[in-house]
Amino acid sequence: MVGSVRSDYGMGIGKVVVDKDTNTAKISQKVAGLDIDEYISAVKEARKTQEKPYQDKIDKNTKTLAALSTFQTKLIAVQDLAKTMANRVSSTQPRVTNNAFQQHGVTATTSTGQNYTEIVNISASESALLGSFSMTVEQLATSDMKKGTIQTTGMNQKLNKTGTFSIGTTAGTAKTIDITDTMSLADIQNAINAVSADTKVSADVSLASIGTISTFELKLKAQVSGEPIVLQTTSGTPLTDLGFSQTTSNKICGILEAADEATALKLGGSLTIGTQNGASQSISIDQTMTLKDVVAAINDQTGTTGVKASYDLAYYSIPSKYQIKLEATNGNTVTISDTNEIAKTLGLNSPAADFNDLCANITVDGTSYKKRSNTISDIITGVTLNLKSASSTTTVQGAVIEDKDQFAKTFIELMTAYNDLNSFYSDQTKSKTSADGKNVSAAEGADLYGNIYARNTMSAIKSALTGETAGVSLTTKESSSTTALNIMGIKLQPDGSLRFENDTDFSTAISNSYSDIKKLLTNTVTVSNSDFKVVDLPTKLPANVAGKPITVNVSKDTAGKATATFTLDSVVYPATVTTTGGMITITASKDSDGKTNLLHGLTVRFDGTLNDNASSSAEIKVTQGRMAQVDNECSLRLDENLDSKTGKKKGTIFGEIDNYNKKNESQKKIIDKIEANTKTEAARLEKEFKVVYEATIELENIMSMIDSFNKANR
Repeated sequence: MVGSVRSDYGMGIGKVVVDKDTNTAKISQKVAGLDIDEYISAVKEARKTQEKPYQDKIDKNTKTLAALSTFQTKLIAVQDLAKTMANRVSSTQPRVTNNAFQQHGVTATTSTGQNYTEIVNISASESALLGSFSMTVEQLATSDMKKGTIQTTGMNQKLNKTGTFSIGTTAGTAKTIDITDTMSLADIQNAINAVSADTKVSADVSLASIGTISTFELKLKAQVSGEPIVLQTTSGTPLTDLGFSQTTSNKICGILEAADEATALKLGGSLTIGTQNGASQSISIDQTMTLKDVVAAINDQTGTTGVKASYDLAYYSIPSKYQIKLEATNGNTVTISDTNEIAKTLGLNSPAADFNDLCANITVDGTSYKKRSNTISDIITGVTLNLKSASSTTTVQGAVIEDKDQFAKTFIELMTAYNDLNSFYSDQTKSKTSADGKNVSAAEGADLYGNIYARNTMSAIKSALTGETAGVSLTTKESSSTTALNIMGIKLQPDGSLRFENDTDFSTAISNSYSDIKKLLTNTVTVSNSDFKVVDLPTKLPANVAGKPITVNVSKDTAGKATATFTLDSVVYPATVTTTGGMITITASKDSDGKTNLLHGLTVRFDGTLNDNASSSAEIKVTQGRMAQVDNECSLRLDENLDSKTGKKKGTIFGEIDNYNKKNESQKKIIDKIEANTKTEAARLEKEFKVVYEATIELENIMSMIDSFNKANR
């Protein structure tokens, strides 16, 4: 390394170092009196100054993008609430299941003054029908349980028992349990639980008493209420060995599989039925007899045997499972014997719990029902009954009503969400003012200042909220104005927020003018012919269309080709027709010159039957309410469905975000170009200084040679 040249030549050669980034030689410090690093740094700083305007634009755009993202989130919050009050009619936007106007409440009292919730909890869904009902709960559904008692020294002590038995429920699939002489009580429990997913029966063991030989209880419990457990020995005596009682009583119930009650069971043999210490009778069963026939044959002998028979559909399946029941009329113990194992086929040799004793018994509006579960949702449309206790002497009088409180809560949440959006927009568009009071620029942090998209969005939402509902004529005192907000005592403030005028108008309007509020807020569609259904509406329904009768007519010619038209105010509008699987879809199309018309976007589906050379028509009336309009305005901006032509999301906010991203990409390309030029120039300067450096070294050598020559000749 060369340290420096002699000072009397007036040259500073500098040092040569290795650049860690490029792994190449580099001159540092000064060459010929010039600081190379300082010079190149100055060049780079000059280029940075060129980059700054473009970087400033990127920074500003990035802040605007962040503000737009927050704006989008708050707009979504507004739409999420508005759409619950809009009753959407759209093929692209899904229906909202929790429509605020379709929420139902329940009121109820009891004949005895008892709190009805002690007997039954009642809830109503959107599909519930308004109206009253009465009910009595005679019996709750229970889960079947069987208990066996076993004496052994411990849970893991082998029992020296053998045999096989099947276990199941009417809802489950019977499985065979093999008992070997090495199995303990714990092993048997595990074997039963290993197949519980199929049998729907779980096993549990508890210690009943402690002694030299302890007593354990093996409990079998049906996983589903209303389903009897079916146990049947297939070899040995395992059920008896495990302490499960097989004694009969005044009632014997068996479970059998059959295609239906009228199909021959194909049994051959006899049943001998009677009561203990009473008369018995042999009953012949032949191959042609059905379940219904067998029960009738037993009942033909009731006068002699004192036993009557009945059957129930215990579980519908393929084949179905039926319960056959024998019951002594005098309370004595039923006795039964057979030939050809007929009793076994009918399930009567291994009695099961009575299906009826396990089911809930409930009477609704005078009709009795038997249900496996205490949660019942298939008696009253849209109403779920959760039974809590039984009382045959207490009647519950209930009614499904409109849940106005839920609507009020939802609307207040909408106001809160809108005010939050409005407040954010106001903060993001604040301006600085000059001395003369004129707006001159954006205030600090106002990243949406001057943003036309945000301004137009807020204007559209405010207009949708505060406008009138075309086609709605209201006459009640509380609805003297067709503006929804006025009816509910809500006013748009100068700062753009929504506020209640007083504490009473809102609740009064909901109590007295609820149906009017519905008309003002929702899409209201009526169709005179049930074969037709409106499936799509224009995003913005023209005011001169609302509430007016629109006639749709569809016809087929002799060749079966379908055509259709719409008519409004005697003007006929064109329509396109598509037929899929016999279903006809009719869409109002553009005019012949390609321009849109009043009905463009209206789509109707015809689900009826239309013969060739025939026609069908319907009268449609549509009103687009305020919340429907808010929902539509939000959808225009937030729609995430893809455009079939561009492949991009349809919502305009995504286009706005895309524009800012493109602007940033453009600015970044300019900066990248400046930085590339800077690197090129720095490399060029390095190269030129290297030439100077090499020349300086050469000059140093020449001067040294001259100096040596002069010294030698002195």
